[in-house]
Amino acid sequence: TTLTGVGFGDIAPRNLGEIVWSTVTIFWTGFMWAGVVGSVVSIVTNWDPYANHFQKLSDDLNVLLDSRALPTNLRTRARNHLHESCRVYRQRFQRETLKALSPGLQVEIAIASGALEVVEHVSFLRGIDQDVIADLVSFLVPELYSPCEFVDKKSVSVIRFGACWWKCKVVTRDFVIGEDMILTSTILRDTQHPKTMTYVELLSLSRKDLCILCTMFPHFNRKIRFAQARMAVRRGIVEYSRRV
Repeated sequence: TTLTGVGFGDIAPRNLGEIVWSTVTIFWTGFMWAGVVGSVVSIVTNWDPYANHFQKLSDDLNVLLDSRALPTNLRTRARNHLHESCRVYRQRFQRETLKALSPGLQVEIAIASGALEVVEHVSFLRGIDQDVIADLVSFLVPELYSPCEFVDKKSVSVIRFGACWWKCKVVTRDFVIGEDMILTSTILRDTQHPKTMTYVELLSLSRKDLCILCTMFPHFNRKIRFAQARMAVRRGIVEYSRRV
């Protein structure tokens, strides 16, 4: 009874020593019980650290929407986007954990997770060496677009799920967007941006991160330069034929 309450049942202290001892016992077991309850609450609270982080993010968004007195329609779209992006934010959260592992384990986890399959869809990234894969995977950033948005083509991106409208056709999973971002001439780049039809999740590699990889690995830099020249020649011939 002492562990869960403050009574001793039918047993009662009869002298000063027993009263003192029972009082000390009550306080001691009370503190012990509070420690047990606190430990259980702490375990439950930290069971999923990302869930707590995402819940805080949701609360912050609600505060932002209220403080700026935004329209109801915009509030609904913002909340829906955050709800749909739960998986994307979890992947970003897990990237920091992967950095604690060795490069070899990072490569193995990336291959088992399907990242290498995504990379193989990009023409100038096919067949890259194992030493490049570990750093390349660390630069891949998951992104999410809401319906009726234009996809930014400053990065090369591969659709993981969802659908976009591009050049009078529907493009879906494994379609590559912005592959011509390696070209330096804006004239040769495709200016049409895909427009999302649903929520679209992408795995993207920015031009800046690609340049970092080229600096780190000279043989990879040569591969990208060759792909850049080949694409520029093809695009140049097409552009010339249009003008003629």
